[in-house]
Amino acid sequence: MEHLMERSDQLGLTVIRRALPPGIRGEYWHEKKLIVLSVSLTGRQEKSTFAHELGHAHYGHCVPGACRGDRNRQELQANDYAAKLLIAPGDYAAAEKIYGTHTESIAYHLGVTPAIVRAWRSLWKRRLSAQFSSPRHSDVVRVESFALPGGQNRNHAERAN
Repeated sequence: MEHLMERSDQLGLTVIRRALPPGIRGEYWHEKKLIVLSVSLTGRQEKSTFAHELGHAHYGHCVPGACRGDRNRQELQANDYAAKLLIAPGDYAAAEKIYGTHTESIAYHLGVTPAIVRAWRSLWKRRLSAQFSSPRHSDVVRVESFALPGGQNRNHAERAN
């Protein structure tokens, strides 16, 4: 959590905890440079929500209804930001080696919510898709397919330069 507080300081934000309506874990108020976190969160929920709200602050998102903008796009950006902030690729790979693709176990191991793990996976799938759908002419890409337990196949791609 310390690195999250440091990031909030860098952005000039105030972070408070207070009671929020059921189902609301956090809020970002752009005009006040304020993040509000629910007092009822578990440690993993608080960490994940804090990082998500930092994403809204980083991108300058407004409170829904207070400004024009696509809320779904804003939520995706905030989730991606949180996932990048909280999950290092090596840590994810180590957790997946232990737990396979079981989202909840990986999330518990990494100290985040399952939503952050799903966001991380989605972000990396989009990155890989974009990277390998139109490789630069100077890039050589080697893709190997290997079987996972249960008969699933997984592709592994490496960039060779």
